[in-house]
Amino acid sequence: MRLVVIIIQILSLFTFSSSESTKHSDISYNKVSKERMNFTELSRECGVYAEEFEVVTEDGYILTLFHIPGKKKPVLLVHGIGDTSNTWVLRGNKSLAIALVREGYDVWAGNIRGNRYGRKHVNLNPDTDETFWDFSFHQVGLFDWPAMIDRVLKETKQTKLNAIAHSQGTTSFFVLSTLKPEYNEKVELLIALAPVAFLDHIGPGMASIAKLGPLIAKVLKTLRINEIFADGNADKKLMESFCTLGKLTEKICTIFPLGIITGINPDGIESEFIPLLFSQYFAGISRKTLEHYNQMYFSGKFAQFDYGPSNNLLVYGKIAPPEYDLSKVRTKTAILYGENDMMATVEDVQRLGRLLPNLVCIKAIKDEKWTHIDFTWGREAYKYLFGHIIELLNKNGR
Repeated sequence: MRLVVIIIQILSLFTFSSSESTKHSDISYNKVSKERMNFTELSRECGVYAEEFEVVTEDGYILTLFHIPGKKKPVLLVHGIGDTSNTWVLRGNKSLAIALVREGYDVWAGNIRGNRYGRKHVNLNPDTDETFWDFSFHQVGLFDWPAMIDRVLKETKQTKLNAIAHSQGTTSFFVLSTLKPEYNEKVELLIALAPVAFLDHIGPGMASIAKLGPLIAKVLKTLRINEIFADGNADKKLMESFCTLGKLTEKICTIFPLGIITGINPDGIESEFIPLLFSQYFAGISRKTLEHYNQMYFSGKFAQFDYGPSNNLLVYGKIAPPEYDLSKVRTKTAILYGENDMMATVEDVQRLGRLLPNLVCIKAIKDEKWTHIDFTWGREAYKYLFGHIIELLNKNGR
């Protein structure tokens, strides 16, 4: 039965794409020292030193926020689904956080509830209290983003910051800026990497899984599984062990569950990077988050969680869940997307762009093979991506 659960959990993942190349490793991989490093340790490997802060959200979640000091305006980095702040330093000296530090920016790397840096609460125990996991990207936007923004502004004595978000980080930011529009005044510029607000045109691999979403959710609820792929769980250990057996399994893991779901870039990720990647990635996902994205796929709308008609009446006062009003996103927004991204597809990203009232840029990365995960883990992100980000910050993030 447990094997069945593991398979179901793998199928339920909204994961992101990468691929393999066995040449030209970007950083020196040391399995013993790097695979279990935290953000501070990974940063120190690059010669920079990070501070650590605890941030308490309005609803009691305790999150870890990392800071690498700089003289320029603060930049808050927020990761995607199942990820952590480590994603911004995982490529060593060719990581985005390190590139920003070298440019003089004051870098802050956030974490959301439920990942390995967000498994604490003032009252709830994530291992025993199911209520801890009763959240999706909605609560991340409503509570986690405000707590992180306010702490950064307090520590830096600034009135505004710039933000860079990937995937679910963008989804939750749009929740924040529509439901708490006053935060539009606290963020000068959002650089949205592979933003997700609509899922109408996702690739066939992910669409096949999404169609099974209601059944998967029902099984997981029956088994009372609220957390997926957490550190130490059997499903995470199985994935990590399988994907690091050797070059054959490393190649398989770049195709499924990664590449087959959101696109394959043959030059995206080299095999030497896979052990480090799978030791760090999948840091905890709530079942409700996957359900919420699945609802977006079926409805074609960017809307709040659907509890069913009768419960929606109790929660929202109407039968259908309200949509997030993207016309309220007044923050200057720059969108960068990949033409081979099967998660944040060209069509869905362009639809989002048309609805944002203060869009300053929407641009495809100049590598036609670019996928969803190349924004964070791509071997050549420093070559195709970082220049755009620095230019946008210099021009629009003052």
